[in-house]
Amino acid sequence: MQWKLFAISFLFLIPSSLLNAQDNPEVARLQGAWEVNSLIENGDVISLKSVRETMIRDGVLVIEGNLMRFTNPVNNKKRELAFVLNPDQNPRTIDLTSTDKIGSKGIYMLDSNNLLLCLCAHDSNERPTIFASTQVSKSMLFSMRKLTGNTPVAPPVVTTSNTKPTPATTPVVPTSPMLTPATSDEQIRKILVGTWGHQDEERIETFTMNSDNTFSSTWTSKKFFPKLFKGEERCSGTWKLKDGVIIAYITSSTDDHIRNQVFSYRVSWYTTTEIALIDQKGRIHRDWKISP
Repeated sequence: MQWKLFAISFLFLIPSSLLNAQDNPEVARLQGAWEVNSLIENGDVISLKSVRETMIRDGVLVIEGNLMRFTNPVNNKKRELAFVLNPDQNPRTIDLTSTDKIGSKGIYMLDSNNLLLCLCAHDSNERPTIFASTQVSKSMLFSMRKLTGNTPVAPPVVTTSNTKPTPATTPVVPTSPMLTPATSDEQIRKILVGTWGHQDEERIETFTMNSDNTFSSTWTSKKFFPKLFKGEERCSGTWKLKDGVIIAYITSSTDDHIRNQVFSYRVSWYTTTEIALIDQKGRIHRDWKISP
């Protein structure tokens, strides 16, 4: 791991003016303790055990003002990393200061008690444009959950009950229970059964997971010509769940390229109405439950 030592080299001073979180409401929402619940580097899923033993002690960092604070579990040194946000960009951007092990440019997505953070490689000056980590992109994708209890938690984003899924770059999150990191397969399986859907700039997709381990999926392009010539595309097959990973076998499809293919998706977190999946290419997918 070329730049996994997120917690190795960031002790420095910054102007006190940067530490006033109230100057930026977005920074105020970040205040508190955050737990890393998934990390992908260059397309490879890094185990939480490795994160906690080599990068961030207990996988928890604390944000105070414009500083991220954590402890390096290797040498027990406390570290600080300053950051500056720009929530007016799409996607929203984050810039890290005085970094030499990871890139200084990134993007983030913040809603309710969850934070997605995608950072460029240490030798790159190109800011990520999507929330994905692949061998080609050479980036890191963090998924973090805010710890509650004694830690103040900002109010969730308020939306109406008829909110529809929107493109991943500008998500609107339906009001829902606190997101839960993936736990036992039995718990995840109960949540998975039902019909889910999402949309992005390219297409609208729904998929139904059945209790008999079969599934079906449909997708429709938003662009005129693909929609005109292809219409609604479909696939179906079987699925199983093992150690928090959904393995889907495509047995029938209108798309010859995916027939008889196998796809895998790791469950990152979920509620009764929403789920986040990380595919085998390191991309994150968020889906909303349409029906039980």
